[in-house]
Amino acid sequence: MSHKIFELGWKSRGHYQGGSGSLALLFEPNPRPRPTSCQRMEWEYNICTWAMLQLRLKADLQGCAALWDIFAAAALNYRRDSRLLPSFPKRFLEPNVDLLCHTVADVPPLEGLLQEVNESGCYQVEYHVVQLLYTVLVEQGDIATLRTIDKEKIELLYDHLAVPTPKTSPTHVFEVARGRKMSRRRQVYEALKANHRGAVCCGFLACKPEMVYALIHREVLPSPMVLAIDADEALALSEYCSGGSPFRYVAIVEFLLLDNEMTHDMRYVIISNPKTMEIGYLVFYDRSCDGKLQEEATEISRFQSFGLEAASSTIYYGRKMYTFLRAGLEAMGLRFS
Repeated sequence: MSHKIFELGWKSRGHYQGGSGSLALLFEPNPRPRPTSCQRMEWEYNICTWAMLQLRLKADLQGCAALWDIFAAAALNYRRDSRLLPSFPKRFLEPNVDLLCHTVADVPPLEGLLQEVNESGCYQVEYHVVQLLYTVLVEQGDIATLRTIDKEKIELLYDHLAVPTPKTSPTHVFEVARGRKMSRRRQVYEALKANHRGAVCCGFLACKPEMVYALIHREVLPSPMVLAIDADEALALSEYCSGGSPFRYVAIVEFLLLDNEMTHDMRYVIISNPKTMEIGYLVFYDRSCDGKLQEEATEISRFQSFGLEAASSTIYYGRKMYTFLRAGLEAMGLRFS
């Protein structure tokens, strides 16, 4: 593992001094020094790497944290190769995949990292950590990234998509924003959508945490996929990551009715052709939403119990009235039938 260290700040103690007000870099020399021109190119490259990473963090810190969260869920899964490849650079998985896991574990909270840079103008972080963050948030972000939707605009989003408002309010909602490198999958979907505008619908996909990163980056999606018409049903089918992620994920999916069928109860859509769907938004639910779901389930159960009790009482008093009327009619010599 490399022992190179980034030190970013307004004052340089290293070999390369940037201009006034620029980020500076301390770069520990390798045991086998290279020509000065090569070192200078590497220093300049790494300063640009950090500068671009810092700009991405400042533009949307919450969106970056969410993207990192779903990447970490995939990277720490035992089937990480199928969750990350082929869209993610293979060099991070070779020769020893444990290096990737250790690097993910070494990444500090992004909010603390950016806050320290803003307050002191300086932050020390290991070279391999910066390289991984840059790859996930900047390079891969040019394919797809997450853009934060303000909470006051979430209701407007549901109206725009013409979907019912879920009973359980989400913790965060992110738009899956496509970068300048449009994928082949996206191009195929946009072409189909342009030819079948009247067949566009929206559904909800319960996502396994370790699969979310692949769903927004891979060129080929698995099939068939089952979408729920109701967001709360999709939430009930979702699950937490075994690695301890604090969120459950539901994707808002735009799809075309081509080659896709609804179930008989009209609650689910079976996507048999993944080329006819595109993930537009990711909805995050933290563990506080579990309490809301439990409250709703308890409330429904209470009303159901009340309904059963009311029905039982109606039957009981109905039978009592039946017996009373029958006894009265027989006492008057009338036949009861």
